[in-house]
Amino acid sequence: MSTEKKLQHIVIVGGGFAGFLLAKRINPEKFRVTLVDRKNFHAFPPLFYQIASSGLEPAAICFPFRKELRKLRHVRFHMGEALAVDTQKQILTTNTGNINYDYLVLATGTTNNFFNMPELRERVYTLKSTAEAIRLRNEILFCLERACTCADPESRRTLLCFTVVGGGPTGVEIAGALGEMKKYILSREYPEISPCDMRVVIVEGSDRLLQNMSTEASTKSRQYLEQLEVEVITGHTMKSFDGTYVSFDNGDKIKCHTLIWTAGITGEPLKGIPETSIGKGRRIVTDEYNQVVGCENLFAIGDIALLTEKTIPKVTRK
Repeated sequence: MSTEKKLQHIVIVGGGFAGFLLAKRINPEKFRVTLVDRKNFHAFPPLFYQIASSGLEPAAICFPFRKELRKLRHVRFHMGEALAVDTQKQILTTNTGNINYDYLVLATGTTNNFFNMPELRERVYTLKSTAEAIRLRNEILFCLERACTCADPESRRTLLCFTVVGGGPTGVEIAGALGEMKKYILSREYPEISPCDMRVVIVEGSDRLLQNMSTEASTKSRQYLEQLEVEVITGHTMKSFDGTYVSFDNGDKIKCHTLIWTAGITGEPLKGIPETSIGKGRRIVTDEYNQVVGCENLFAIGDIALLTEKTIPKVTRK
């Protein structure tokens, strides 16, 4: 125990890819580590769409932090939600207690950006966590079961209309999974439903899907979705959703029961981070070493970090 007290204390907030891998790779002879997360398990976000479409069970992409960290004697896990940081006193405040640190690393990721439409939070389905993926899965299955017993054709078509807003990787993946469900699964497992009654729409505001990827990737993803009878709408943005109708900037409307939102992300910096250290998208501005600009002993990594340096100097390892 005395040896542990001599080691400097690194606190990492967030057990996603960046935070979790960093905790495992820190030198145990120089530092002790506390990993803080509001959940006690790590998940694999790229496969959330598989949970939502019933392709995988949650246990297939989740595992407990403590099971993975038990062999690392220098790492401790603290389950709690980070609320604020005092950068002068070097104290992290969580809903389960305060933690003193020598170095604080923020790896909190990002959350959904509703672009000044806060009412969407209660009306749409999102895919930023295992819980959200399970919620969407339950909704999809509920709609299919309800459609099986629905006598009114219009109501049945509304139940079976799934609109995906956002043509990035997550939007393309969940739209594709729904398209596969329509083309390959519906007739086999839901014979009461005609595949013609199920409608899958994906909407992207820019001129192509997967805007941040190659033109080839955009073209092939669109071709694949269209082969699955997914309707692809590009160059138009959603203006509102009242729970029944999705309205677009060109005046068009789609009547649907389920809207899946994958359109944007934003950071949620901790209280106590100076506003001068927060940049575009509410992400935390760092230097080339991931140190938060204007703060000592405070670092940000992963999606929450905004690295604006154009050149990164060569670092000599000692």
